[in-house]
Order: sequence, then C-alpha cells, then structure tokens
Amino acid sequence: MISGIFILINGTREQGGRAVITVEGQVYKTLPVQMDTTFTVETDKGYNVVVIKDGQVFVSHADCANQICVNSRSISKNGEVIACLPHGLVITITSSDEEVDAVAY
Repeated sequence: MISGIFILINGTREQGGRAVITVEGQVYKTLPVQMDTTFTVETDKGYNVVVIKDGQVFVSHADCANQICVNSRSISKNGEVIACLPHGLVITITSSDEEVDAVAY
C-alpha cells in the first residue's frame, strides 16, 4: 500500500524546468534541464561532476567516501533532489517559473 502511494505521488510530479545547484546553502548555479552540459563543482571538501543530459540530472563522479550522490538515480521532476552531504552539495529540480530561495536549501 505504501509503495502504491509513493508511486502515485511521484508519478504525478511535473517535469522540471531547471536544476538549482547549491553548495553549503548558497546557490552555485541554476541551469535549464534541457541544456546538455557537464561541469565540476569543486569545494574545500572535494568535487562532484554534475551532468545534465536529455532532461535528466545526475552526478557521474565524486571523491566523497560514501558515493551516495553518484549512486542516486537521475532526477528530472519538480522537487526531486540529489545530495552529497560530505561536500555540502544539493541539486534540486524546480519549475522554470519558481523563484530560487537559497535559504530554503
């Protein structure tokens, strides 16, 4: 039953318009999810390689010990998140018309 509710909630989310990348709570970069690109986010604690391809966002490489961000599935719908807690990196999918509030991250 709970898995059915989870599928229902996630299945009704809208396709996101942009990826908001924050580091330690500060907006690092905001990019449209329809723009294919790859870039490295370097922090004092390490690095993450973020890929946006075919409307999907994922972390392809990182030098953190646990690799949770790398092993997370691709995200593309509003409200979906990938986090690398060791590096303070959070990637959130939002709609194109949402305002970015760094305090909320």
